[in-house]
Amino acid sequence: MRLRVLAPVVLALVVAACGLLADKAVIDGAWVSDDGMRLELIVLTCGARHDPEVAATADEVRITVWYSNESVGDSCADGVTITLEDPLGDRIVIDSATGDVVAVKPWGG
Repeated sequence: MRLRVLAPVVLALVVAACGLLADKAVIDGAWVSDDGMRLELIVLTCGARHDPEVAATADEVRITVWYSNESVGDSCADGVTITLEDPLGDRIVIDSATGDVVAVKPWGG
């Protein structure tokens, strides 16, 4: 009986240790390269491991930045680079963590 109770706890610990459990990072800033093919994002995740996902349509680029880290905060800015399949052009960027449109600045601006 005791094994049945401990099995879910052990499984949860193993999954967490492997990094399979992650949270969505909020995008704090975004810049697009001159050719529109790369986005540089700032997320406040304190040196976390990042796993970005991009879902692009003709009208928008929806970005999810998954991360694994216990520490988050205002002084822990991390850079995440996204390479797009097609130039950003007139498409909007959506932060899937908040559902908000992200203001994208020109590279170096």
